[in-house]
Amino acid sequence: MKKIIFAFAFATVLVSCKTASSSTASSIKEEVQVNINLNDIKSDKVLVTVLPPKIKTDVITYSIPKTVPGTYSEDNYGKYIDDLKAFDKKGNALTVKKTDENSWSIANAKTLNKITYLVNDTYDTEKGEGFGGGDVFSPSGSNIDAGKNIMLNTHCFVGYFTNFMSTPYKVNISHPAALWGATSMTDKDPATTNDVFVTNRYAELVEYPIMYSKPNYTTFTVDNMEIQI
Repeated sequence: MKKIIFAFAFATVLVSCKTASSSTASSIKEEVQVNINLNDIKSDKVLVTVLPPKIKTDVITYSIPKTVPGTYSEDNYGKYIDDLKAFDKKGNALTVKKTDENSWSIANAKTLNKITYLVNDTYDTEKGEGFGGGDVFSPSGSNIDAGKNIMLNTHCFVGYFTNFMSTPYKVNISHPAALWGATSMTDKDPATTNDVFVTNRYAELVEYPIMYSKPNYTTFTVDNMEIQI
């Protein structure tokens, strides 16, 4: 009888362990992780590193938007991306082919560990041709002025992988302590030199612009309540 009880108890432990393991595995959500470095800006270019979710296809395409809601022009934000590279976990470069102005095809995608690229700003390219005449509409563009002002419309800096637009995004932005980030998103990191923003999908991310600049505010008190503007 003791042997039967012991065997039953042992089997119960095994089942419990397996269930816990399965539960833990299923609770780990895939996400696209993006690191944007505002500390080391050179020639008005920002380094972006993207860590993909698990890729199960041999080839994957990474794209930057051609147009965004709120505008009526095809601005082709991919033309402001330079030197896009892809690497496996060992740091070996993967073959990357630019398929159009806004998309890059990455071979051996099952081994993809990260991609890196530089982002140029759009403000410096404005020639006075006007909205729809060749210039990017300023409110939907980007400005990169190191140590002073970074207008970070997320669609200018962050792209998406084919079939992963509904995957959650986690965006990490490192920046000088002197620059404050203004956005309606909630910063998940209390550090003064790093911000973390999380969205449920890509379309949600590109709805939120972020502007980094030196703080310029005043405070006053009304009915014992401190107001900051």
